Amino acid sequence: MKFKQSNIDNSSIDNLRELLELKERELNALKEKLDYTKQTHQIELQEAMKSSQFSLNNVKRYEQMDLRHQEKRRELETKLGQFRSIVKPLIDNQQLFTENPIININELKKLVTEVDTEEKVT
Repeated sequence: MKFKQSNIDNSSIDNLRELLELKERELNALKEKLDYTKQTHQIELQEAMKSSQFSLNNVKRYEQMDLRHQEKRRELETKLGQFRSIVKPLIDNQQLFTENPIININELKKLVTEVDTEEKVT
């Protein structure tokens, strides 16, 4: 009877050892999976940060371009206003140019009209 009991105890212990080994392997597999997942998430986070930085750099670049375009537009509007102020008196006194057609008055009128329209739009 004791021999049978001893066999059962040894068998139970062996079964428990096997179960413990299986659980240890399962735990190691879970640790490896966790490490892999952690590394994957770190890589994804780094890529997301790079993408965000790239987008931020693009936004800054577009803002700078917009500022330059606004400055250029103001400069052009100023030059256009100066040109208009020079040409307007010529058109107003077009009768002086009927005998000497150095300047095409119709083209000047058209240009001034376009400038006036542009000023009204902006």
